[in-house]
Amino acid sequence: MVCRSKKPEIVPEKEYPAVEFLAYFNELMAHICLNKVRFSFTFCLSQPMTGYSMQIIDPLLTARESAGALQISVPTFYRRVADGTVPKPIRIGALARWPQSEIEAVITAAKALRCSA
Repeated sequence: MVCRSKKPEIVPEKEYPAVEFLAYFNELMAHICLNKVRFSFTFCLSQPMTGYSMQIIDPLLTARESAGALQISVPTFYRRVADGTVPKPIRIGALARWPQSEIEAVITAAKALRCSA
């Protein structure tokens, strides 16, 4: 195998500040991409990375996935959308998607209604 780039030094169990870690990781990925190396790696952060914000993304579910979460059929799911029990979908072009948090809110509301009755 011909090495096209200098192989970065692999240093296990070394603690990197966030900026050093990202620079090291980029160097390692460049080597892997240039040389088509097969790899697997694991890393863990012993300290949380401060100064970086992580955005939590609310996954969008299809009608089938949403119906599955509610354990109902897809036609029944659409009936619940029509009667207002389940919120209307977010439209992206021709696609209809429901945020997972809204489906979870439907379940939470049903639990609250059950407990109050």
